[in-house]
Amino acid sequence: MSSYLEKLETRMAITTDMWTSNQKKGYMAITVHYIDESWLLHHHIVRFVYVPPPHTKEVLSDVLLDFLLDWNMDRKLSTITVDNCSSNDGMIDILSEKLSSSGSLLLNGKIFHMRCAAHVLNLIVKEGLDVIRVEIEKIRESVAYWSATPSRVEKFEDAARQLRLPCNKKLCLDCKTRWNSTYLMLSIAITYKDVFPRLKQREKLYTTVPSEEEWNLAREICERLKLFYNITKLFSGRNYPTANTFFIKVCEIKEALYDWLICSNEVVSTMASSMLEKFDKYWSGCHIVMAIAVVLDPRYKMKILEFYFPIMYGSEASSEIGKIRQLCYDLLSEYQSKSKMGQQTSSHGASSVSNLFELTYDEQDPLSKFDLFVHSTSEEGHAKSELDYYLEETVLPRISDFDVLSWWKTNGIKYPTLQMIVRDIYAIPVSTVASESAFSTGGRMACVLLLGATYYGTAVDLWSTGCILAELYAGKPIMPGRTEFFTVKPLPCDPSSLPKYPHSKEFDAKMVRNFRGPLLELLQSGDIDLCFANEDETRELLRDDENASPEAALEFLAKHCQWAVVTLGSNRCLAKYGREMCPVEN
Repeated sequence: MSSYLEKLETRMAITTDMWTSNQKKGYMAITVHYIDESWLLHHHIVRFVYVPPPHTKEVLSDVLLDFLLDWNMDRKLSTITVDNCSSNDGMIDILSEKLSSSGSLLLNGKIFHMRCAAHVLNLIVKEGLDVIRVEIEKIRESVAYWSATPSRVEKFEDAARQLRLPCNKKLCLDCKTRWNSTYLMLSIAITYKDVFPRLKQREKLYTTVPSEEEWNLAREICERLKLFYNITKLFSGRNYPTANTFFIKVCEIKEALYDWLICSNEVVSTMASSMLEKFDKYWSGCHIVMAIAVVLDPRYKMKILEFYFPIMYGSEASSEIGKIRQLCYDLLSEYQSKSKMGQQTSSHGASSVSNLFELTYDEQDPLSKFDLFVHSTSEEGHAKSELDYYLEETVLPRISDFDVLSWWKTNGIKYPTLQMIVRDIYAIPVSTVASESAFSTGGRMACVLLLGATYYGTAVDLWSTGCILAELYAGKPIMPGRTEFFTVKPLPCDPSSLPKYPHSKEFDAKMVRNFRGPLLELLQSGDIDLCFANEDETRELLRDDENASPEAALEFLAKHCQWAVVTLGSNRCLAKYGREMCPVEN
């Protein structure tokens, strides 16, 4: 993978996150994102490394820098996407300072730091839900009461059927640290709102019936949170879309919050005010990549900024549009100067043709004089860049199945430098988390591929044992790859850390009885190839002595041999007498 990535003529983006194991050990997961020569989007976990405490910004930056240098990726990096914690902010500052000396960062590092959009959205919505926590408490208590025991669930469903309400979804109590669970709890409870007062008449212990006003507020909150719920799933999905998709979603959020702000319901208005404050705090620095990406979408170009920015920035819209436009020109100029592909570049349209290439007379080409003539008579002020020509073309019609990567793969020949920019920018992810953990503010559970790890916990030991038993049962490998890591260093775990139990003679006797029959059959069929420990004596007993009985061989194995290679059909197993069996390689 390292060799392959080194050969790719494109920049790569990185997402990184810390994960804590059950043993309270911290690991850094590093994922690389890129678009290959066929214009397909890829992401791979390339390192999962133990990080010793304390997890300070210095320690984290050293671990990440080691990876960049080991993989020769320090000069091909576009962005790093991380969560919004102070240690990550400090880590990015340190890395930016160290990498900026090489001059390899895009736009002098202005877009180097990407904040995880799913995490930002989580903070925004939690800020809003904190405002209405009192108003929804009765609904939460009602759901908790009627989902507490099977008998109560049955009573609730009976009452719902009496009201002819379909019981398609069960009541679910929310987790207060996961805002999406609160949304789901409210949305399901609302469908059964008529059931709760009916049950109040039958159940004396049930006293927390929500009022009509509380139900109306819950319904209004759910309708408004649905947008955030859907966008968060988009931000945090594993099959993430390209970076151009996200800008419009961010604008939708800001527009929705402005609508909430003028709502006649004071609770909703207060909620929106709190969420807007959080929005402005985090989005100001990370929408640049999204904005550049959407400008490079032929369906939108600068028109999308001209449509949304007046809503988002009001009187400052023109200034903000100008900033994004200038960044696009700066990026074009930067790529042209480094690739030496451009024949024209501009700073907001200005020409610097003569600085980038020189025209000379070629005797083999009669029209080279014509090229000199055109160059000498052209007015420099009218020269245009690739970006100028691209923006002047009419935007394409919006269609749902439009493949922007395929469009640039095909049409990029007209804009070779812009094509290079698109390939780098569209590979940048805006989220570091998968949908299962996007809403969690606590510790995350992770399903990871252990590549090059030097420490394995008990969970991996259990997984390994399960694989061995499954392969023995199936009679064939169930997972591709080599299994030597079960027997060579690094071992699955330190043997001294395993629990110790007293020796049980009864257990040994039972195992011998269970194993005696199969082993005798193997001895009689001649399927035992070789026994270790006193190898010469074993060979003599099993192969040279024709008068040796199977029982005698069994007794010999019990006294002298610890392990034997046994052939079971086409499978070879390493068998310990009276104990266990596991597959071995030929």
